[in-house]
Amino acid sequence: MSYDGLLNKTCTVKRKSITGTKGSDGHDTGTYANSATGVVVRKVEGVGQERENNTRITRSTHRLYFLALADVKQDDVIVIDSEDYQVEHVKKVDGASEEHHRVALAWRLN
Repeated sequence: MSYDGLLNKTCTVKRKSITGTKGSDGHDTGTYANSATGVVVRKVEGVGQERENNTRITRSTHRLYFLALADVKQDDVIVIDSEDYQVEHVKKVDGASEEHHRVALAWRLN
């Protein structure tokens, strides 16, 4: 079975557009809009954390696996089966000679 065959769901990638105004909390406000639809993905549940370069710890409730060319970035919201996941970090995983796939560490929002 190829790697593509392991990606058993499709999702929508939503990306935040900053409006240029500040909310009551002082942070930039924005709205999420669909960036891509029909993106193949595999969702694996499991609470965990990863340390990167001994400086950053990323905590997550799920790992989302994508093809190497998937346009997924930190802070995107991924919608799978009407469930929303906030992307905390995206890792590129290399194969023998090139990027093989991407893994997003994400929190389930609803």
